[in-house]
Amino acid sequence: MAWFFSVLSLLLLVAAPAWSDSENPPTPSSPPDRGGIYSLVAVTPSFDLGTGNPVPAADYHLVGDDVGELAIGDRLVVERKRRLGPPVSEAIATLYIAVATVRIIHVGAASAVARLDADLSRQHHPHLTYPGPMVGDRLVPAPPVADNDIVLPSDVLFDFDRAEIRADAHPILKEAAARLGTRPTGTIEVHGYTDSIGGAAYNRRLSLHRAQAIAEYLAAAADIPRARFILVGHGESEPVADNTTAASRQLNRRVVVRLPGAVSD
Repeated sequence: MAWFFSVLSLLLLVAAPAWSDSENPPTPSSPPDRGGIYSLVAVTPSFDLGTGNPVPAADYHLVGDDVGELAIGDRLVVERKRRLGPPVSEAIATLYIAVATVRIIHVGAASAVARLDADLSRQHHPHLTYPGPMVGDRLVPAPPVADNDIVLPSDVLFDFDRAEIRADAHPILKEAAARLGTRPTGTIEVHGYTDSIGGAAYNRRLSLHRAQAIAEYLAAAADIPRARFILVGHGESEPVADNTTAASRQLNRRVVVRLPGAVSD
């Protein structure tokens, strides 16, 4: 029996620590299959369809085997392929860096057209010299976003491994605060997520601290009682993409502000 209690004691020592309800996320779900990969083949100036005048935007033309299955309004992530070698890494490494998200505005039989949805260039990736979408980039379907969700990339909000809000993130958060002002009642959920780098317990704590920082900022900026906010730290669970590339890990590092439903008259 002595050996039994010895093994039991060892298992108790290495068991994961207990967490409060706010830090215990639901059972992780497998990231869904997002569909095909598309290629950006042309970038052209865009025009107002009513007046014919140029507008400060661009049309991004893409092709792919199943491009006809896209729908108007679909969001895609624009990714750029980079090959890195010494002194960045000991061996040649290939990674895809997300530079923007675009939204489909036209679908044809053999091609589709998209417009810029969000510019990710403010991330200042060290291996990204040209930030905007360009010919040769690939596009992959973006994770779905609920109508009442505000998805904030944590790379924009925080420095690596930190929970203090960056000064250049304030304009984005002010936009989020303005949206909160249209919802005068109901709870506001702030969900923090990380990628899979680091320990699971550490990532849960980091994601919760980041959610707390965002909630405190929004409560002050929108003059909302702090009691309306509910914080959840998911850590690395519930990924929206795999964690095998830098681009997919970036999609997983996020803070989601879930707004209450629209107030009825």
